Formats: sequence, C-alpha cells, structure tokens
Amino acid sequence: MSIKRKSAIEEQFDKDSHQYLSKHLTPIKIRERERILNLIDKRAKLQNILDLGCGPGTISESLFEISENVWGIDISKDMVNIATERFVTAKSKSKIFFETGDAENLKFQDNYFDAVVCLGLLRYLDSWESGLKEIYRVLKPDGIVIVSFYYRFSPHWFSMFFIYRPLLPIVSIFKRRSFRDLMIKYKAEPLPFSYTKFMKAFRSTGFRHTKTQHSGFDIFPFNRLFPKLSTSLYLKAENKFYDSNKLGWLGSICIVKGFK
Repeated sequence: MSIKRKSAIEEQFDKDSHQYLSKHLTPIKIRERERILNLIDKRAKLQNILDLGCGPGTISESLFEISENVWGIDISKDMVNIATERFVTAKSKSKIFFETGDAENLKFQDNYFDAVVCLGLLRYLDSWESGLKEIYRVLKPDGIVIVSFYYRFSPHWFSMFFIYRPLLPIVSIFKRRSFRDLMIKYKAEPLPFSYTKFMKAFRSTGFRHTKTQHSGFDIFPFNRLFPKLSTSLYLKAENKFYDSNKLGWLGSICIVKGFK
C-alpha cells in the first residue's frame, strides 16, 4: 500500500473510531457477525485466532469465546485503543491482544494461526493479493480463513458511486467539514472487487474455497431516508438471498470461507 493511502486510511479511521462502535452494535450487524461465527466450528479446539482489521474489537469479543488466544490487528491507533479499553478485565486481558499493524507485513511467524477472520480490510489495500498471501503465510495448514469484500456491481455500490460520492462535497459543507477532511475521505475510499477476480486470486494463493455467503442488503440513500422500511426489507432479502449463488450479488458484501 502506498504511504499516502495508508496515512489517509489511518487518519480516516482514527476520526471514525468513536462512532464506529455504535454503528456496529446494531441488531443487523450483530446478526451478520453471528452468521460469520457460524462458519467456524465452535466445537474445534482453537489455540490462536487473528482478527485482521479488528476495529474496536466487535467480532474479537466473540472469537475470544471459541479460542485460547485472539489477536486483533488494525491500522488505526484510536481503534486499537478503544478495543483495548473494552477488554481490560482480568479474565480477558491475558487471552486477547490488540496492536496496530500492517496487513501486508504481519509480525507473526509462519503457520501460527488456526483461523484468520478478515472482514472488510482487503478492500482498502492497493494490492489485496499481497494481503491474501500474508494471511496464507500466517495460517496453519488446514486453518480456516474468512474474508469479506465489497461487490463491484451490487446495487448498493452503484448508488454509492453515482449518488453518494458526487454529493459528498455538499454533505461535507453541510456538516461543516474541511476540504482536507473531504480529500482524506476520497483517498481512503474502499475498493470494490469482482467476485470472479477475487476467487481467482484466492485460489491461486493456495486457499481451498468451501462456502460463499452474502450480506449488505441495503441501498443508499433509501437506507438513510426510510430506515425502518429499509431494515424490514433488508432482513427479508437477507433471509432469502444470503446463501444464494445466483442472487447473492444483490447484497453489497461477499463473505468467503476457505481453508489453507
């Protein structure tokens, strides 16, 4: 990742850190995390799990219950500080560890983790293939990997690209944000993938693909203008299409499970 983009992403997430936690404790987000956790065999005895791009530790909290040790790595110092403050009890502080780190250059030795969960991080890397290679390196043979990314051609992505991004300068003025804040947000913009291209890189890295699920069944600005109706439709679409190979792209987020 280029230094400028890395710096922009770090600054953007530092700014978002205090409101990020509340956004990810909604019923829909909690349901999504439960589905992701169900992709891991909770009966298995896991020694080490990596939560790569952990943010404030929202999913680390659940991983902590199914593994002896959990490592949370994030580029944002403020995110890591919030996550650390959430797990200061004597019960957890010796089992769950949060640090700032670079997803393309992890400090861990080869074949260290039984599972790696990487939700939403790869879309911020200039070379997400290098991120996949680093995950592969630190994962044990037969270890579980769960990654998520934005679909390039989902309805939500089109609405964000053709409506939200052009309106962003107006929104920034309305919220009294500086021009610098606007440029940081543009520089830190996540990159969507095509499913075919991602799966080709996933398999060529060496992973064995076993399952694909889907999430993010909302559309901007409908979700902002009519939140209750949007939530109702979201839940119906999720129940119907989250496991669909043909219509899962109606959701903006793809979740892929595989093994090394």
